[in-house]
Amino acid sequence: MNGSLPPDGAADIAGVRLPAGRRVGGERRSGRPAEPALWLTAPLEQAASTWLALRERLHGTGLVPLLLSDLPGQPGRPWASGELRPSGLDPVAGPDVRAVLRDLWDAGVPSPDEDEADTVELLIPYSRSFPGLAPATTEQAGAAEFEAAVLAANGPLRIGLALAARPADALVSIGWTGGANHEATAGSLAVVLRSWEERFGATLLHLGFDTMDLLVARPARSSAATFAVAAEHFAFCPDNVRQGAGSIRGYAEDLLGATRWSFWWD
Repeated sequence: MNGSLPPDGAADIAGVRLPAGRRVGGERRSGRPAEPALWLTAPLEQAASTWLALRERLHGTGLVPLLLSDLPGQPGRPWASGELRPSGLDPVAGPDVRAVLRDLWDAGVPSPDEDEADTVELLIPYSRSFPGLAPATTEQAGAAEFEAAVLAANGPLRIGLALAARPADALVSIGWTGGANHEATAGSLAVVLRSWEERFGATLLHLGFDTMDLLVARPARSSAATFAVAAEHFAFCPDNVRQGAGSIRGYAEDLLGATRWSFWWD
């Protein structure tokens, strides 16, 4: 990784002119401000198209562009409010994605004390045991389809620049804590995102206070594929299913051909 965060002020990044931004750090440690974790603009109306231009030009530079939204009704959270916990640790040093997803799956499956019929309905066609990884997909989404998924992002949004070797690792480098209520750490989620980058071409597009969107280059195109991916999504973010579609079976229907995956942690 050879990138560096721009200084405060307007910036020209790989030929893309960005308005005034500033470096922001994470939580204070030992009474001292944390090192800058992110370069951040104010909310912009045309952020999605700017992100597209940056994505095309920043691959492999060590800078990862992100679309960022504030917590509704609380401007600046978590980006400018110090609610980030950046870490220099390698997010994949040790954990295996199967083990991470299995542990997250086990944490998301209802307790045996809860209504078993409801649990069966929630997990169909699977049981309480994690079913394993979904196979990689191969069919690329069309360019227009891909661009539409980005431009559908509702503005105004901030542009963020993170120091990371690849998009998945930005969760750790900026110290995002959106999955904390489910004990899903930035490191464990980054392990999964790295695997999704490789198997589905799914890369980080947007982060909110407790929301995330991925852009999917190789979406699931069959019912069997969508069920397998839906099981991983349930492990990754149980609220998507438990407080959304209500069942993996219902949730899988929305994944067919989807070039954007969205997650939220209550």
